[in-house]
Amino acid sequence: MGDSQGGWLDDRLPGVRDNERSSLILTLSYRGTFYTFAESAACVKGRLACDCGKSRLIRQSSDPEFPLLHCGDEISVVSVADALPTGASRQPGLEP
Repeated sequence: MGDSQGGWLDDRLPGVRDNERSSLILTLSYRGTFYTFAESAACVKGRLACDCGKSRLIRQSSDPEFPLLHCGDEISVVSVADALPTGASRQPGLEP
């Protein structure tokens, strides 16, 4: 479903041009708490594969006291949505 270089992220956002991937809105869940934040696609790329990357994202973007977890799958990816810049549009014919 993608490679360690962020292929999973690329697969989740069909039809969005690279220059339009300025930011994403992510929701992650850990032990009943939801963390929703916007982050640049470049920062997120490759960091959703396991808890070590996801915990760093939460810590950096939402909760500086969040524990740094080891590799695992306790943090769930609830949603990943592209936040297109004002006036940007998807490529015709490539709607998800």
